[in-house]
Amino acid sequence: MINSLFATRLLTVAVLAASTALAAEDSIKTPNGAMRPTIQVMNAAVSAPDQYSALAAIEIFKAGGNAIDAGIAATIVSKVTQHAHDSWGGETPIMIHHAATDKTTYISGIGPSPQLATVEYFQKVHSGIPTTDSVDIASVPGSLAGLALALKEYGTLRLADVMAPAIELAEEGFPISPMQVKWLKKYEPIYSKWPDSKRVFMPEGKVLEVGEIFKQPDQARMMKAMVAAESAYPDDRAKGIQAAVDYFYKGDVAKEIDRFMHNLPDVGIPDQGLLRYGDFVKFIDEVQIEYAPLHTTYEDSKGNRYDLYAANTTTQAPALLMAVNILDAYDIGAMAHNSPEYLHLLVETIDLVMADRYTYFGDPDVVYVPQEQLVSKAYADVRRPLIDPKKAAPHFEPGDPRAMKARLAGTLNLAQSDGPPSDWETSTVQLATMDKDGNMFNATSSNNMGVKFGVVPGNVGFLLGGRMRMFYMDPESANQVGPFKRPRVTPCPVLVFKNGKPWLNLGTPGGDQQIQTMLQLFMNIAEFGMPLQNSVEQYRFRSFAFPKAFYPGEILDYQMGIGHLASPQVLKGLEALGHQVKVEDTWKEPYGGAALVSFENGVLSAGADPRRETYALGY
Repeated sequence: MINSLFATRLLTVAVLAASTALAAEDSIKTPNGAMRPTIQVMNAAVSAPDQYSALAAIEIFKAGGNAIDAGIAATIVSKVTQHAHDSWGGETPIMIHHAATDKTTYISGIGPSPQLATVEYFQKVHSGIPTTDSVDIASVPGSLAGLALALKEYGTLRLADVMAPAIELAEEGFPISPMQVKWLKKYEPIYSKWPDSKRVFMPEGKVLEVGEIFKQPDQARMMKAMVAAESAYPDDRAKGIQAAVDYFYKGDVAKEIDRFMHNLPDVGIPDQGLLRYGDFVKFIDEVQIEYAPLHTTYEDSKGNRYDLYAANTTTQAPALLMAVNILDAYDIGAMAHNSPEYLHLLVETIDLVMADRYTYFGDPDVVYVPQEQLVSKAYADVRRPLIDPKKAAPHFEPGDPRAMKARLAGTLNLAQSDGPPSDWETSTVQLATMDKDGNMFNATSSNNMGVKFGVVPGNVGFLLGGRMRMFYMDPESANQVGPFKRPRVTPCPVLVFKNGKPWLNLGTPGGDQQIQTMLQLFMNIAEFGMPLQNSVEQYRFRSFAFPKAFYPGEILDYQMGIGHLASPQVLKGLEALGHQVKVEDTWKEPYGGAALVSFENGVLSAGADPRRETYALGY
């Protein structure tokens, strides 16, 4: 049933999705000032990486699934259709609100580093951490573990149901998109060296052109094998899902990756291949996956109270909570939207909290992280006076949340970049679903530009991720590389409640841009009352004056980018405050690909970012 419904609607939604790209290119405006209207419906809504994943969510909703079921199906589809940005080899941090139990929870679908990943190894073999063309920076894939736990505990369907749309697309193929072709062509010299990668992504010896049909039989076989493992338990849904998970982490998939690592083809790199079968087993048997989320509050200028729930410091999500804590003391509603005064305050706030991200954010199961202190109002009160409303700081030093001091003794041991700001890679996808019962599912799924590292290990049909390049070598950072440790990733799902009720489900791809985009979107909606689609189409800024999330974490003092729709008065105002401003195309991909869904007064709304292939649907 789910398969047939999915097939019959593909063409219609594909045509509608094409209109999104045209609208962005031609600046077509609807009467409310946005290029496209905000989707408003009564039953269920989704904002997804592309039309295929959005459609999969709607089909699951109509088949009786809740927002968790639908979100999982859509996320699995993105592993087929957004292969340059997401894969089974990557990670999927997830935030869920489960209406029936009134529970909000964080599921860390992030795998740890291999046991062989040590500072000494990376220093000896790579003189640091590789930033491209490497198999040594692949961590244990965590995505399936997170999705399966979410399905088992908070969904209602079986894995066979939520995998059906993705299996169909992998088997039958789909017209490959311009964005996916762009990345495949850019990194062809890297992945084409690996025989299995070349077989998957260059099926006829060359990269597919836009619109050609892309089939992935190896990935389809792997997913069908997981479904077959589940089917051995027709009367026990939980055991069936676990059997599929075991097939991946203890069965053929883990064994094939182990075999590959022990027999790496000679492609002219020094890598030795660190992942082992035992890493997969240890992860699925011993590592905690579900956690209580971090939390803070915000009050807008009209007196509405917002409760923000975020993933822990295995992601950068707590930085958003820290930022709203800083801003909570200002009368944001009295400022003009995107005025120099307002933008300066947001930029400085971002730079301030990101200094702490570098120092303190890491795997709290391995290193001590003062998480509750970091997201506390008291710590924000200590740090806030460092912001000068009349002058930009070159960058900020970290504070000391343990002692509640504004500055940590010492300084950041970071290099200044000697070049201009560069485009951040955007190898992530965002998925948000909500239903009329108040269930929320938010997944920011990624393989960390797996195509840039280029490794399909054997016959599994998917790219390994490159997430270990998020580690640092610096012993002063909680995110220093080490064995069996989750890297602090940039994907950062967040859920927001308004006056005690489920309200906003938001996130975006974009690496270091993610928190910056999410903060701007939250303020656009909460303080300036924008509809979702209008909020997502506003021009954005991106600061470079904090340590990058990616190794080696360099800083560009004073530097920021801003969309070209900013007025000359805004640019002059920012420069007068000391910012070095780079004017950029408002529609540049690095500015994010936000997906937003909200629920208020019985109406579900959804918006989708035209900077990507993002698509919103509902009914």
